Amino acid sequence: MGEFLSRLAELLHLKQSGAAKLAQMENGLRAARRNNEDRLQDLKAEIRELEARAVQKKQEFDAARGPAKQIVAGEIERVLRERNSLRERARIVEDSIDKIQLAISKIGEAKAADARGVRAEQFDDIAIELDEQLAQLKSDSAAARDLERVKYEAPEKEGAERQAEAADAEVKLSKDVMKELRELEAE
Repeated sequence: MGEFLSRLAELLHLKQSGAAKLAQMENGLRAARRNNEDRLQDLKAEIRELEARAVQKKQEFDAARGPAKQIVAGEIERVLRERNSLRERARIVEDSIDKIQLAISKIGEAKAADARGVRAEQFDDIAIELDEQLAQLKSDSAAARDLERVKYEAPEKEGAERQAEAADAEVKLSKDVMKELRELEAE
């Protein structure tokens, strides 16, 4: 009796068909894309805030003297490292959005292939490509989560050692840091 009811439900399209599964997957991917787009906007806003803070810290650096100058230089480097980390996370999220869009288009191909009644081999090729895209998305999501956990912390020096260093030498920012700050000030 159960087998008969299962077959009847399938004939009446009461069970989830392949097309319904594709539609459900497509809806899930569209939701994931929207979430990633929101996340990307948040990351870009954080990056802009850090860039503004770096420019502000540069002004503080220019005005600072003695040990305070060394402290501000460290803060600038920390802000720029954090910004660079966020940029990498944003790049991963952008890549994920692209891959999600590609997966959505593969689903569209699968739906069109199903509607045209293509051969099973062609449908399998599309399914394999879609599966590869989904596996890559999972990998990218794991990489982004790993980057979110990383926080830069400057190494601690003894107070007297830090003050002696600051007193002995003029504090300067590295060429790379200065280049990044000039680019930010120019924007």
